[in-house]
Amino acid sequence: MMKKSSVLLLSIVLLFVSLGTANASNYERVSSSASMANQLVDVNGVKDINLDRYFQENQVPKEKQILLKEKVKNNELWDAYKPEMQQWIPSDFFVFDPKLGDQIKYYRFPDGSFISVGTEAGTNSKIHPLGSSTDEYGNITYWDIKISKTVGTASAYVYADFLLGNYEKGYKSKIFRLYGPNASGFGVTDTPKTEIVREVEDIEKSRSALARSYWFSKANLKFSWEGNGIDTTIGTTCPLWLGAIRGKLYVDTKLPY
Repeated sequence: MMKKSSVLLLSIVLLFVSLGTANASNYERVSSSASMANQLVDVNGVKDINLDRYFQENQVPKEKQILLKEKVKNNELWDAYKPEMQQWIPSDFFVFDPKLGDQIKYYRFPDGSFISVGTEAGTNSKIHPLGSSTDEYGNITYWDIKISKTVGTASAYVYADFLLGNYEKGYKSKIFRLYGPNASGFGVTDTPKTEIVREVEDIEKSRSALARSYWFSKANLKFSWEGNGIDTTIGTTCPLWLGAIRGKLYVDTKLPY
């Protein structure tokens, strides 16, 4: 009788040991899969870019490069994508006076990531060598001006022909044409579309002449291209807005007026 009890007890012990080993093995497999999945997450959109060249082209300091690479390794979001950080950007950062020539502005965050916006003369110099023409009333027409914005590693640009009216004399700004749109980075697979929403500035209602290029995200992203704090999901419209009002040009991913 004692022998049978001993055999039964030994069998139960062996069964629990076997189950524990199986569970441990299964846990290791699950943990390994979770780890692999975690490594595949690309929250900063760096998978398809050469980080060293990207840092060099955008004058990111060496010590900040190390920090940003460490964040990539740990799947930690860069500051440039965080809405609570973006809210500190001053509103005049997005305002341009094309008479001052090409301008690329950088807003650099504590970790070294950045947002940039810019206006540059395009390549259509054979038709308009200076890219602009001023009439007798002080209204300036611009051709082939490249409008661009970058958020971290996501970027977009479009070319525009527009007129900045002499606001002091009551003349209105106009947007004639958008063309050559491009976008790259998170979830961009198609050529962006263009749209002129309001061709002429509405001075009475303080509304800008307004246009945009836009595309639809093809991925679920952990940040908002528009900086509104809402994660981008598949099908989300991502715009690059151009506004012309009071003789100034506005470039942003949020609606300017």
